[in-house]
Amino acid sequence: MAYKLSEKIVWGIVAAIRKILSFFPLKVRYSFFENLGLLGYYLIKKRRKLTLDNIRQAFPEKSDEEVVRIAKESYKTMGKMIMTSIYSIKIPTIFFE
Repeated sequence: MAYKLSEKIVWGIVAAIRKILSFFPLKVRYSFFENLGLLGYYLIKKRRKLTLDNIRQAFPEKSDEEVVRIAKESYKTMGKMIMTSIYSIKIPTIFFE
């Protein structure tokens, strides 16, 4: 199967991130990706607003502080899921030839 250049670039970036992060303990990696998730929370205003609105609708009894805390924890969890995904995928061997 022939890979497009954009796919090769993405796989190369994933492989590089994976290799660099493999030098650090698991706890450090999780912390890094939690902070990356929080960065996403602060940088992507449209998604943050949508997240907060959804949590408010799902839990109308929660205070604004609790809603924000839940949203931030959700973004942290999403960051950790991304890290887990990076380490669970198999990178095609074509990039190591």
